[in-house]
Amino acid sequence: RTIPSVSTCFANTSCFAPGVPSPFTQCPGAWIFGNRADGFGGSLDIALDTIDFDVSALDLNIASLTAQFGWNELDYSTNSRYLRNNLYTYDSATDSVSTFRPCCGNGNMYLDINPYTFGGTTYLIGLATEDGNALIVKLSPSGTSVDGYAYARSRFEWYGANYKANASNDNSRGFKGFGAAFQYGDDMYYAANGGTGVFKMNRPVLEEMLVACDFTAGHQCGITNGDMLTLQRVAASAGTGNSDGLNCVNVVDPLPELPPAPPTTPPPPSPPPAPPSP
Repeated sequence: RTIPSVSTCFANTSCFAPGVPSPFTQCPGAWIFGNRADGFGGSLDIALDTIDFDVSALDLNIASLTAQFGWNELDYSTNSRYLRNNLYTYDSATDSVSTFRPCCGNGNMYLDINPYTFGGTTYLIGLATEDGNALIVKLSPSGTSVDGYAYARSRFEWYGANYKANASNDNSRGFKGFGAAFQYGDDMYYAANGGTGVFKMNRPVLEEMLVACDFTAGHQCGITNGDMLTLQRVAASAGTGNSDGLNCVNVVDPLPELPPAPPTTPPPPSPPPAPPSP
C-alpha cells in the first residue's frame, strides 16, 4: 500500500514491456515484485516519538470525548483502555483531560495504510489500534523516503449504526485495530478488526488539515487547536484479525453513498428596528 504511483506500471520496464498493460486489467499487480528504488513495493521504517500533547486548553471531558467517538456508554474508569494505556490523561475529580498521547507505549499501533496524493505530495495514512487517531507520513518527491510525519485526532460519525458489533464488544475494547486499509479511486476506507464497521475518510476535511500539519518539529495536525479528521461509517465489518489483502482501486466503488448532511437551520430573522422616539 505504500506505492505512490501504481499507474507507472503501465510504462515502466520494471513491470512489463513499455505500453503493455498488466494482465490483471484493473489490478496492475506486478508492482509488488518491483524494486523500491523504482517506486515499487518495499517498506519504510520510521522512528516515532512518544509525545504527550497538552490539550488542557481544549476543555475536553467525558461529554466531548463521547461526542468524538460517538459511543453513548463511554466509561472512563481506571479500567478503560483509553486511560490505562495513557491515550487521554483524565482527572475524574474535575472531569477534564490534560494530555493526549497518540502513540507509543500505550498499545496504539498503525496496522495498514492508504496512500493519498494532495498538492503533488504523497502521504501515507494509517489509523491507530485503540482510538483511530491518524498517523500521516509525508513522502519525499521521489516517494522512496520520508520527509516527516504528524499525528491527528479523529472523530467518528456513525449515521445511526450501533458501535457494538456484538454483546461482548463493549466500549472499553476500542476498535482493536484497523487491519484493512483500501481505496476506490481517491476515497480511502478502513475496516475495524473489532467488527464495528468500515469507515471512510472525509477527504475535504483531510485536505484542509494537511495544509497546516507540522511534519518535522511539532508532529501534529492541529491537535492542540482541537482540529480532528472525520471518519464516516459506511458499512459493517467482520470481527477478524485476518483482513490483509489487495483490492482494485479503479473499479466502481461498491460501498454505499453517505446520506446528505442535514440542512442547516437558518437563524431567525432579526426583529424590526424600534420606531424613533417622538
